[in-house]
Amino acid sequence: MTEGAQEQNRSVGGVRRRAGAWFAWGVWTLTVPTTMLTLFFASRNEPSSTLWDTVLLPVVILAFSTVGALVASYRPQNAIGWLFLSGAFVWIAGELALEYGVYALITDPGALPAGAWAVWFGTWARGIGWFILVTFLLLLFPTGRLPSPRWRPVLWGAVGFIVLYTLSSWLSPQ
Repeated sequence: MTEGAQEQNRSVGGVRRRAGAWFAWGVWTLTVPTTMLTLFFASRNEPSSTLWDTVLLPVVILAFSTVGALVASYRPQNAIGWLFLSGAFVWIAGELALEYGVYALITDPGALPAGAWAVWFGTWARGIGWFILVTFLLLLFPTGRLPSPRWRPVLWGAVGFIVLYTLSSWLSPQ
């Protein structure tokens, strides 16, 4: 490989790495206010919130998101960082939608629109977020790859489960 080609390879990889880092920290930046908004709705819905809702949930989600952003920004090719980021964001988006739905339907009925839709979406997103974090983390940790090709059916089974869960959520009566 010529010197010019090597230099071009390094610059393309550097651009990809920087773009991955920007995207990773962008997702992290979206996760923080989503977490704060979830806590706001939770405090409005149930003033006597549990320790899980007020302390542990935000800490767990922000920990997953922060570790994911760090791993994805330094090693964008490793799937673990992206799984942490996406799982944490989908999970907190589901929690926010559920809290929004409870506020719109129970705490102050009619104050906010689309409460039933928010509860439906929140239930689905929270389940998918948990499933992404637990299942794919166990399958791909620590390298971001399957331990061996024999694990491919398990991976495809997990993907199939997500598809079936999504279809059953979409088609279930409200």
